[in-house]
Amino acid sequence: MRKGEFGKASEKKLKALEYHKQLFGDNHQDQVKLYSDLGLSIFYDNNFEDAEKLFEKSIQIAELNEKEDSHELAIVYENLSQVYYKQNRYDESIEKLNACRKILTKLYGEHSSEVMQAKIKIQKINNERDLKESREVEIRTKQFL
Repeated sequence: MRKGEFGKASEKKLKALEYHKQLFGDNHQDQVKLYSDLGLSIFYDNNFEDAEKLFEKSIQIAELNEKEDSHELAIVYENLSQVYYKQNRYDESIEKLNACRKILTKLYGEHSSEVMQAKIKIQKINNERDLKESREVEIRTKQFL
């Protein structure tokens, strides 16, 4: 990723990240949110490949800083699931949403609104995947008739 490949909001977030890295070095715990915010900006620019890399870097930093059960990490998993969803990578999207749900359950309990929202998103993706698969079967069946 190079400057100039992003929109203005992404450029500002990239500068903030670079400045933070100069002050605190690589892999500081605050960079979990900075990488995630930059990834989200790039996601909204429809640059899914770079957004995926930034979300993965955010997850890596969270794990290095032993922040596996943080709300910030749950958000990163949810954001990464959206990247996979936009690319029709439904199983991977569900996997990341389940990781998000697991963290939210630890933090807020099984019946919290955050956990319920994650479950609804998982069900929506399952339904969409199943519908897509049934349409593909229907198309293949019609080809043989």
